[in-house]
Amino acid sequence: MEEKRQLYPLKFVPQEENGVWGKEIWTIADLGFADSEVVQGGWLGGNTLSDLMETYLERIVGEDIYQWYGRQFPLSIKFLEINGETPLLVHPDDEIASQRYDALGKRESWYILEADPKALIRMGFNKDISVAEFYNRCLEGSANEVLNVIRPKAGDFIDILPGTVHSAAGKMRIAVVQESSELNLRLWNPNGTAGKEESAGKGRTAGTGRTQASEGDEPLMLEEAIDFIDYRKYDGRAFQPADSRTGEAINRLIQCKEFTVNEMHINDALRISTEKFGRFIIYTCIRGEVSIQAASSDGKANTSECRLKSGETVLIPADMPDFLIVPVEKSSVLLEAMVEECEQTDPYINPDAAPFLEGEDYEGLDTEPQEEDEE
Repeated sequence: MEEKRQLYPLKFVPQEENGVWGKEIWTIADLGFADSEVVQGGWLGGNTLSDLMETYLERIVGEDIYQWYGRQFPLSIKFLEINGETPLLVHPDDEIASQRYDALGKRESWYILEADPKALIRMGFNKDISVAEFYNRCLEGSANEVLNVIRPKAGDFIDILPGTVHSAAGKMRIAVVQESSELNLRLWNPNGTAGKEESAGKGRTAGTGRTQASEGDEPLMLEEAIDFIDYRKYDGRAFQPADSRTGEAINRLIQCKEFTVNEMHINDALRISTEKFGRFIIYTCIRGEVSIQAASSDGKANTSECRLKSGETVLIPADMPDFLIVPVEKSSVLLEAMVEECEQTDPYINPDAAPFLEGEDYEGLDTEPQEEDEE
């Protein structure tokens, strides 16, 4: 019998995409066009993330994650380096994406790394707006006038829900945690002609910005998105300023069904028990440098060390022994991303409903509440 080889922390070759507004740098991706290649060395070197998912399945993601997502790795990590104005985008949720595009929807979260004082993020609307008004403004090129404006600064965190229109302008760097999907539906192109439309169902994903030479002429998907945009005034609850943190070593930034993101301040060695998680973990270094030290399966010695510098990402497979995160530089900061345990709930079942209907005949079944035996 072939010996089961131990998995280890996996770093990937970044994939860069340039655009007229800036650059996308993918550090973990299983999207077909931007698959990652393992470069941390060891016996898996040179394999793409999709290769690993095909071969090692639940050993990479965890049994419950694999049962839910299959061979699709559920999360992507990238950096945005913006120096211009991005298109106005919106993303569908999982249900709409599954029905229309046979894909995951796209919920994403932005952690602001750097932001020029003049930079801005447009997020949602500054008032309740009608479908007709927004549609016409996109065609006329005046949509920005009704969008809510956020002035970002380093450390701010923004959760972008499906259905929320958004764009960015100015100079800034952003770390992004998102579902593994590139369903970006363009509503307005700041660098091209507005009003140009094409169906997203023609074998291409809308608005990814991958055809960079002619990005300003990328087709709009306004009609595709018109029925799932949130037209209410943006209430700001998805925006978490940096100065609102608790100051703890580990700050929970978001926990939702799509993913969980924590901000970790690494000042001392931190031991992580993989048994506690039972699924993959992703670490992205956003300041300083840390060393991730994995023990051998018998716990006798360290078999691998992974250095993680600012701007780098590592995937910790589910089937890996406990490990240490050791600061190489004091005050290092990581983003920790994972998918929590998946539990499918039937939406048609009310868990609070009584088990029997009053007055119905259940053919001799005991429908009376059972009393606990007296001791």
